[in-house]
Amino acid sequence: MTSEWATALQNDPLLADAGITAHEQLVLMRFADVASAQAVARELEVAMSTIEDYVRRIRAKYARVGRHAATKVDLYKRAIEDGFLPAPADF
Repeated sequence: MTSEWATALQNDPLLADAGITAHEQLVLMRFADVASAQAVARELEVAMSTIEDYVRRIRAKYARVGRHAATKVDLYKRAIEDGFLPAPADF
């Protein structure tokens, strides 16, 4: 992510802050970046139901601020928009 890209995202009034906590960010980054809920649970040494709860809360927080995140692809997009994951490189 370039500094211009980060600045553009940070200053975009349409990207309302969803209030994602540090733990939720960690789960979002791992889950949205290809890993399954089961793999994230193993990695973080928690129950899969815990990861599922985190993902539900993350989706609800995005929904409250009008930022759709019903699918894993949507979560991936939100993670990029919020700077939790790097934008894919242009090919």
